Amino acid sequence: ILAGAWAGVRRGKFIDYFVLVSSLVVISIPIFVIGSLAQLVFGLRLGWFPVTAGDGSWGALVLPGLVLGALSVAYVARLTRSNLLENQRADYVRTAKAKGMSPSRIVTVHTLRNSLIPVITFIGYDFGALMGGAIVTERIFNINGIGNYVYRSI
Repeated sequence: ILAGAWAGVRRGKFIDYFVLVSSLVVISIPIFVIGSLAQLVFGLRLGWFPVTAGDGSWGALVLPGLVLGALSVAYVARLTRSNLLENQRADYVRTAKAKGMSPSRIVTVHTLRNSLIPVITFIGYDFGALMGGAIVTERIFNINGIGNYVYRSI
């Protein structure tokens, strides 16, 4: 949400293009490729994380959590940015500017508040997609978790 809001406020600047391009790259790559690349880069080459989370420690679950959440973060950032830009053109924002409100107050009270309604709705929908992604992610990282239970129940 913060990345999308920051990109929406700074439209046309470097951070806006960075958030757009990085989220597009993450969305366009399948989750099993992201997981395999994360294992290769952060597990084998750099040695920052274990390649599999077989021991069940919290440190071993960081990389699978980042892989699983990457797609959701990218979608939420893009949705927040687009809703923020749409609400910046609304009449109540123009009225707040005419009243002399500070730009930060306009963004936090008026624009961001109304922009988060569809974002929160999408996060609720995305919970189901996370269950599907958990099936793939848990198989890549050799975790017996809720994704395994979902798979066996089907």
